[in-house]
Amino acid sequence: MASATDIPSWCLVECGFLEEGELGEDGIWYNHFEKHYFNLNEENLSAMFKMSPIFYVDNVKTPTMVVIGKQDKRVPIFNGFQFHYKLKSNNVLTKLYVYDDECHSISSLKSRIDVWINGALFFKSITS
Repeated sequence: MASATDIPSWCLVECGFLEEGELGEDGIWYNHFEKHYFNLNEENLSAMFKMSPIFYVDNVKTPTMVVIGKQDKRVPIFNGFQFHYKLKSNNVLTKLYVYDDECHSISSLKSRIDVWINGALFFKSITS
């Protein structure tokens, strides 16, 4: 994901490879990103994979609603599709909703209403 997101340094921070104290003068991690990203070894990459939701997807048994904004630059959309299809292959009840004009946060009123309605219907379908 670090190579496909618009904030690759976030991946390194979340995995513990960068500390907040390593922020650049401009307040972002990009100053140190290349130093760490291009020096990742097999152990680091393995640790990153083990922190990924896809590593744990086989443990998921709970019905899951996946919402994707196609313009998302934070989390690559293929991650959501991969998670959804892996749930399906594991026979976990899952619904996928894709919003063409939305980013990481579903923000337009029309889309937010749609998410709330579909969320309520999904919840009702699994509790009835």
